[in-house]
Amino acid sequence: MDYREIIKSMPAAIRPERFMDADEARKPMNDLCNELFPTYDRLHSVVLAHEATIRKRWNKKTAAKRRALLQEAYPNIPLKHAPEVQAFKNTPAESLHSLRDTFLLYFVNVEDLTAEGGAYFLSLLHHRSHLFPSFFVQYDTDRLHFGIVSSAIKRVFVEGCSVLCYGDRSTYGKVVDWEEDNEYGLNYQYLEFRGDALHGSDALVVFEAQSKLIAFLSTMVEKILWDVDLSPVPVLDPATKLSPPDIPVPKASDYGWASISRQHNLRAYLDPGEGFSLASLSTRIIS
Repeated sequence: MDYREIIKSMPAAIRPERFMDADEARKPMNDLCNELFPTYDRLHSVVLAHEATIRKRWNKKTAAKRRALLQEAYPNIPLKHAPEVQAFKNTPAESLHSLRDTFLLYFVNVEDLTAEGGAYFLSLLHHRSHLFPSFFVQYDTDRLHFGIVSSAIKRVFVEGCSVLCYGDRSTYGKVVDWEEDNEYGLNYQYLEFRGDALHGSDALVVFEAQSKLIAFLSTMVEKILWDVDLSPVPVLDPATKLSPPDIPVPKASDYGWASISRQHNLRAYLDPGEGFSLASLSTRIIS
């Protein structure tokens, strides 16, 4: 039986929305890149120029005003921590796809972004605006897995191509056919194996999530700096670059497991290399 027929016979909740080849996948990938890159560039320059002001204004707001601003920037923002878990428990499988954004950006919720005096929001903004989106691609791929296997995030099935997921805009988001030659002299399936590329089906979801996150952060920054003229490109002074804001991390239990679990939850708001990792887990096991 042809694999397309097998896929079509799957239950509707887990069946891909459609099929695409490499040529068909290039347009939606280009559209997502054209949304993501200019929005990121703008956010990056504004945060570098005004991060001290953003932090000062955010820290001065009461918890109620922080909540109100988040809901103004994102009217459908979930209120509680881990909204995807509650959605999975309380929503029929066939209806989970209607909560797609909840699973794409589950860490964007009022409870977490106002926790610790709003430190999670400031940390998320700092890292996602200072680091190019390719720095987060492996973490974002991993965190979206639950939404995909639960059928909340329905994907297209992209055939015969990969999407490069490293570097700057000259490489990041480039759709490559598996039959084409490449700079490594390797086939592109192997590039996926070593982490330099994503399968097209995964890449479309990752770029969608990143584009929505950067757009949300940009809206928040504009609302916080509501009286600042952001129309000219800010002149950046490297001396004004701030360090990441501190996020209080709970002390470890005698065995360290409570701390590891909490740090894993914090990874969405940190540099992707920080927090829980297999390396840190191995270190604790060996010790």
